[in-house]
Amino acid sequence: FVTPGNNDVAVLMEDFLRTASGRTLQPAGSISSLCGWGIWQDAWLIERPDVYVSDATVRTSVANRTIDAYLQVHNTTSRKRSVTVHPSIVEWERGRDSESQAPVLELPSNTMLLLPGEIRKMKLTREWPSAALWSPESPRLYHLRLVMIEDGRETTRAYERFGFRDVGADGDGIIL
Repeated sequence: FVTPGNNDVAVLMEDFLRTASGRTLQPAGSISSLCGWGIWQDAWLIERPDVYVSDATVRTSVANRTIDAYLQVHNTTSRKRSVTVHPSIVEWERGRDSESQAPVLELPSNTMLLLPGEIRKMKLTREWPSAALWSPESPRLYHLRLVMIEDGRETTRAYERFGFRDVGADGDGIIL
């Protein structure tokens, strides 16, 4: 945990398993695994509150015109915590701020009492007959916006980008 004053950030880097001749034992798909060391792509240091949404998955159904949000809320503390998660859907557009947008759909809010160290999983479902479908010609995207409230104040926001579309298989083909 970060404390006031100076803090050290420790980063563990592990290389691919290699043979004695230096070949990787995992398919890496790039020559960079043969000659690269260290962190070679973007890395983030993410600050999280003591209680936060640790996972969010969106599943849509065109046939049923519904959206399912699978959430996982993690209490990292050693005490009970009462939080409310307010999920909503906003339109996503490159270069546009999703924070200030009015929701196009509200999902049911969920208030929960989390035990120390608990990770709570939940599924929220809502009908959405007016959802604009994603297609290659019109790649309409949305954000699932998750606002967490504790003791009457917002503690965190999280976003999960998605498109409303079904994907399936028909013999050897993929159907959008």
